[in-house]
Amino acid sequence: MKVATSGLRQDSPSKPLLQALISYQGITDAAGAATGLTIVCGDLVNEPSYDGQLLKIRSGAAAGQVKPIYVQAGNTLTFATPWTNAAGAVVQITAGTLFDILSISAGSSGPGPSPTEGLSYYGVVDDVPGANQFTIGSLAGLGAGKFDGATNPYSAFVLRDAGGAGAAPQGELQAVTAYVTATGVFTTAAFTAAVAVGDEILIVNPTLAAALVILADLAVPAADSVANVLERDVIGNKTDTALYAVAANASLMRYIKALITAGIAVPGAVSDAGPAITDFDTDLTEATDDHYNGMLLMFINGPNAGQAHVIDDYAGAAKNVSFKVGDQWTDVPVNGNSFVILPSVGGFLQAISAEIDAIEVKLDTPANFMADVSALALEATLDTHDVDIKALLATIAGYIDDEVAAIIASQGRQLFTMDFWSLPQEEVAVVQAAGDKALPSVTVADLPGGAAIVRAIAMFKFRMVENHTYAGVNSLDGAQEIQVAGAVDAINFVTGQFTLAESTREGGDVVIGVIDIAATVNANGAYAFHWDLAKALQTGINFNDIQMGLRIWYSV
Repeated sequence: MKVATSGLRQDSPSKPLLQALISYQGITDAAGAATGLTIVCGDLVNEPSYDGQLLKIRSGAAAGQVKPIYVQAGNTLTFATPWTNAAGAVVQITAGTLFDILSISAGSSGPGPSPTEGLSYYGVVDDVPGANQFTIGSLAGLGAGKFDGATNPYSAFVLRDAGGAGAAPQGELQAVTAYVTATGVFTTAAFTAAVAVGDEILIVNPTLAAALVILADLAVPAADSVANVLERDVIGNKTDTALYAVAANASLMRYIKALITAGIAVPGAVSDAGPAITDFDTDLTEATDDHYNGMLLMFINGPNAGQAHVIDDYAGAAKNVSFKVGDQWTDVPVNGNSFVILPSVGGFLQAISAEIDAIEVKLDTPANFMADVSALALEATLDTHDVDIKALLATIAGYIDDEVAAIIASQGRQLFTMDFWSLPQEEVAVVQAAGDKALPSVTVADLPGGAAIVRAIAMFKFRMVENHTYAGVNSLDGAQEIQVAGAVDAINFVTGQFTLAESTREGGDVVIGVIDIAATVNANGAYAFHWDLAKALQTGINFNDIQMGLRIWYSV
């Protein structure tokens, strides 16, 4: 109801003061939200908007509190913070509560300006009409299809959970699948928990949403994840299990573990109270003598970290490894030091070493030297070991090929971006008669050799736009396009875009196209642009200091 004046004389000094200080007096006729963020009064549907003005509760547990009105929608007023009682607990404003709307603005604490095109739109949820739906009254009326494009929709990011504890779905991002401009009702893909009244939401531009998704790649995936669509899935989790065969959905971590556990690298540790530089007992489980003979043992910690020597002999019963004179450790190993055993040509080198030792013996007795050397059958020995080496190298090459293939496949999922801009052009004037308008060309350079362009979009930047000569409201007349390379659409304009009042100049912006033109912008080179059949309602829309740009996503 309106401010009551009964009981006041017309000449009473209190009457104009009361009317100046109070815009509306009311009594709630239904309960507000249990979250304490709304009050309901049916008479408000006949009133103008009181957004940003202060409201004072005059009865009930919250009596005396004053808060700025965040959004007025029909018979409901929504507030950014809940009403509370003397103990600080949230209070639901029930039917029959007296309140005053003061003729005082909340100043900087009130609601922001009307929504404008940008990277995101902010709003507070006033209602939850259905599953995966929420209503933001302040974002109603922005136009059908504004947020729910079939190929490049906006996304809803839950900035703050109304409960204030950071619970789900706070911090989650989901695509907008439907938007009703008349009511401000949004439908999205499912969050892990339902959006609630009072939740603060950002409706995020598709380009910014894509950046948030990339940042989400930095999270650690679940163990043995098979999604394999993000970089994090390709890298893997430290708890992934080893994989010994190539698979399309395997992480690099699984291959690395396979390299360590498949016999290519056998882990172990010194298990000897008195180790020596010549030999020591280990915690290995292999019980067969000579099993590791000729392989390399490399310490990964302790005084010998990084050193590697060929195992001369392995005793299976004691799990003891020993090393040949001249190929021993510089420092005495320490009990518990960790090592890995690696495959090597050690066995072959041992055989060659034995042959060399035998030759040295023969050199010490010159008589019949050549015959004695021939009797060693050195060539046969080399041939025998050469066959073994070929088989070993073939096995190792097989593993390397598999790993290289996996790495190449993973690199194909990494995308890089580069932006390229034209030289400035002083002006482009759009007049009433439809006609093509020349725009500056963009030169793409310095893409690395072998780069594969995955996506490319065009950008149109201007410092100022003005309704130059027409004495009235002006705008674009009909759908129009900026085209590249002759006739390829790159940026779409809609009828009524760039609406300007009479003799108005406005600051510029960057219009970012959503059309993928990678089929045309596919390599280094110069790309010409023009505005196809540019047309204004009336002569005189001028865009000043313009540039054309290209943003390219590519892989190498």
